[in-house]
Amino acid sequence: MPPAGSNAGLERPPGRQRQLNVWVTADEPLVCEAVCALLDKEVWLAPTGARSLADAAKQLDRAEQPAALVVIVRVATQKLLDAIARLRDRVPGVGLCLVAERVDSAALRRVVGDAAGSFALLKRTATATRRDLLVALQALVSGRVLLPPGDLETLVAGADVREDAWDSLSPAESSVAELVSDGLRNRDIAVRVGRSEKAIQHMVGRLYTKFGLDGDRERRVLLAQLAVAHRNGGDGAAAD
Repeated sequence: MPPAGSNAGLERPPGRQRQLNVWVTADEPLVCEAVCALLDKEVWLAPTGARSLADAAKQLDRAEQPAALVVIVRVATQKLLDAIARLRDRVPGVGLCLVAERVDSAALRRVVGDAAGSFALLKRTATATRRDLLVALQALVSGRVLLPPGDLETLVAGADVREDAWDSLSPAESSVAELVSDGLRNRDIAVRVGRSEKAIQHMVGRLYTKFGLDGDRERRVLLAQLAVAHRNGGDGAAAD
C-alpha cells in the first residue's frame, strides 16, 4: 500500500487524453459495484465491473486499450494467481492492482517475476482508502511497480516458514490439524484423540503460532484451509 503520506497527485496522468479502461472484479458483487462507483468519479478512468475473473479476462481481450485490472478478494490463492498469470499472458502489458487480505506468497512471486505489466498490491483492510487505489492505478498506467521489495521478501519468506512449520509438527499436532480441516471443534477432537478439551485448545493455539495466524477471529478457518491445501499437495496457502 502506498505510504499514508504519499504526495503523488490524483489528476489524470500526463499525456493521457482520454479515459483509460480499468476492469474491476471482486469476490463480492457489492464490493465490485462500490469500487466502480468510486473510480467513475475520476475523469481519466472508465471502470467496468466484471462478474468473475473469467469474465474480466474476456472483457480485457475485447478492450481497445486495457490499462489495468483491479482484483479484490479476501484470499488470493494460487488458483486465482495462476488465472491472473494466464490472463496477463493473453493481454501483455496490462497492469494489475491486487487488493487482498492474504496472498499465496509463492504464486505471487511467480506472477510478479514473470509478468511484463506493472503491479500493485494493496492490503485489504479498513485503512486502504480510495486515494490508495487511485495512486496505485496511476502507478500502473505509468508502468511502475508499487510493491516494495521488502514486502515481497516478507511474503516469500512467510511461504518458506509455513512449509517448514509442517515439517516441525509432532504426529499429534498433525492429527489435530487434519481434524480441524474436517470441521471438528475442540471438544469433538478431544473425544476423537482421547485427550482433554483444554489440551486440544492449547495444541490448536500452538498451531496458530507456528503458522503465523495471530489475532484473527478467522484463524481456525485459515488453519483448516492450510491443512486442506497441504493434504492436496501444497498447492496454495488456502483452499477455494
